[in-house]
Amino acid sequence: MPQITVLHNPKCSTSRSLIDYLSTEAIDAEVIDLLSDPLTPEFLAGVCERLGLEPSDLVRTQDSAWKERFAELDLDEDEILMALIEEPRMIQRPIVLTETQGLIARPIERVKELL
Repeated sequence: MPQITVLHNPKCSTSRSLIDYLSTEAIDAEVIDLLSDPLTPEFLAGVCERLGLEPSDLVRTQDSAWKERFAELDLDEDEILMALIEEPRMIQRPIVLTETQGLIARPIERVKELL
């Protein structure tokens, strides 16, 4: 089984459900708490690469921080990446990664695609 890393927001019910699911299935995973573990631009760019997505694809456009601070700005992908670093709660979650690929685990059962 590949090494699994989860980008997790403990305030998100879907993210918490994924962590519970992995525990129930006895799947070991490194958990990165998006709210307390600072992300680097290099790491988040690597996440985007593994997902095959642009930073703009990771934005939760309904999040209040996005709406209040960034939605009206004409940001390029690098600027969006930095906005996500600054406000990680705006990142779609949960994100599940292996060494070479990843996915946004909605619904959480999508994690089976990586196992």
